Amino acid sequence: MKSHDNRIEKTIVGKAKSLGASLAGIARIEDLKASKSYEIYSKSPFYETYDRESPNYFKFKGVEWRAEHKSVLVWALEHPVSEPALDWWSMKVPGFTPGNRMMRRQSKQLRIWMDEELGIKALSLPYQIEFGGAFLKDSAHLAGLGVIGKNNLLVTPQFGTRVRLRGIFMEAELDPTGPIDFDPCEGCDRPCSFCAIPLMRGGHVSKPVKELVSEAEKLAAEGVKELILIAQDLTYYGLDLYRRRALADLLRELAAVEGIEWIRLHYAYPTGFPLDVLEVMRTEPKVCNYIDIPLQHINTELLKSMRRGTNSEKTRALLKRFREEVPGMAIRTTLIVGYPGETRERFEELKEFVRETRFDRMGCFAYSHEENTHAFQLEDDVPEEEKETAMLGYQSGLLKGI
Repeated sequence: MKSHDNRIEKTIVGKAKSLGASLAGIARIEDLKASKSYEIYSKSPFYETYDRESPNYFKFKGVEWRAEHKSVLVWALEHPVSEPALDWWSMKVPGFTPGNRMMRRQSKQLRIWMDEELGIKALSLPYQIEFGGAFLKDSAHLAGLGVIGKNNLLVTPQFGTRVRLRGIFMEAELDPTGPIDFDPCEGCDRPCSFCAIPLMRGGHVSKPVKELVSEAEKLAAEGVKELILIAQDLTYYGLDLYRRRALADLLRELAAVEGIEWIRLHYAYPTGFPLDVLEVMRTEPKVCNYIDIPLQHINTELLKSMRRGTNSEKTRALLKRFREEVPGMAIRTTLIVGYPGETRERFEELKEFVRETRFDRMGCFAYSHEENTHAFQLEDDVPEEEKETAMLGYQSGLLKGI
């Protein structure tokens, strides 16, 4: 089954809420398989069975990821401070704990309803991490219920972290309910030596604020709650249209759109960062205290060769200002290892920088010698094996003690 005009998605989400779900949304299995949980938990998940005629009703059975599974419905049950029992968990309690009992009942009712009313076959994902629950938080984020914050907690705009989750894998190609990637601009004017994006996508072009607000209003009318502002360089927004950096103005206008509850920023640039954005983050509840700002390296000589327009001192000062002006800000970055001229000493300098800074999220990439980029004229002098070793070291937990 395939979606048509989001009617099926709205029907399914509405049904989940009518059965007591505090929040509900839909994500694609394809996107879930690209998430960290799938990367870490490579074994097949386990599903609960609700066949009361089966002698193994209270046991879990392993089932492979089926090719027919295209979408996942994930829903949340709020557990307010006044009802702590809704968050209790124990398989030893007769009849299950209150929250578990409620969500098991919802899961069964939803699966039966999907089969009978929509002709959609579904399988339930249990709560325990080792049996498939590891995928629930990523599913919830992909479905637009919230974001994954510090300590790997799902944070929702309505209930904070006070939710528990359940999910159902469905044999239906449905459209995700979020988060929505929102592109305020395209292209890039930055001269980074390693990057081919300006060659492929051209120079920076901003969309007018009014046009973006209109798009946001339409998305909100369709039920979208979260916008993720994505661009090659968000911090450049408005320079071509208004002759000034206008990202802060755009954020205020988007935050005023009724129905939009969360706005996050992806791919800011450290050079020329518009500091008035920090004030908006601090004062506007809808703008998340989160920034994705690729720094690439910290060694001044390498930053100069990369044509980043900044240095070690300015980079550190900017990060310090982020945390001073927006307490609790979550910072994600990406780094490049193996860039031409990266010696062992410069690599150790980068490691020490990460150790000191303690980013909330971080990605690491091995340098790739791309034709037609400025860096292609440099000698690719770091052996591929060393690049891969360095990258995998970062990605697999070399910096856990940092």
